Amino acid sequence: MPFVLDEIVGGWKVGMTGIVYTGFPVNIVATNNSGVNGNSQRANHYRTLKIHNRSLTNWFGDDPSATPCTTAGVDNGICAYGQPALGTFGTARVGSERVPGYQTYGASITKDFTIWHEQQVNFRADADNVFNSGYLSNPGNNASTATFGQITTTRSTARQLQLSLKYHF
Repeated sequence: MPFVLDEIVGGWKVGMTGIVYTGFPVNIVATNNSGVNGNSQRANHYRTLKIHNRSLTNWFGDDPSATPCTTAGVDNGICAYGQPALGTFGTARVGSERVPGYQTYGASITKDFTIWHEQQVNFRADADNVFNSGYLSNPGNNASTATFGQITTTRSTARQLQLSLKYHF
């Protein structure tokens, strides 16, 4: 291959990285009314949460079980979670529900161009979140608040590109 063509087409190096995981477990909590220090405690768990028609405004779905019980310590026969009675601890187990998964990919491309003998210019381009994908943050997990199950933010940032040149002599 001729030198000029090799300088343009040959010698490119490409790298890619990725982070992928499914949704992590999340604790369903409630406002602390146990009389013990802290801002929150576990909620009461009454029955299995039936997830149907999941959305941003209700990650846990639109089934009646996804609506928390409104009276502290009282099971209404429908809800999955609720506020424990005054002075008691909640019964929800640790990590009883799951939050959205996440993935992000980065890529880089680099090439050394020979200028004269041992002198080279190194070109490099890097991209974070190369597919410019948005991924959901965790939903509200406090069964005592109106934001229970709502997702209001994302975890990912917009694609970021970086170009660099380095002269070796």
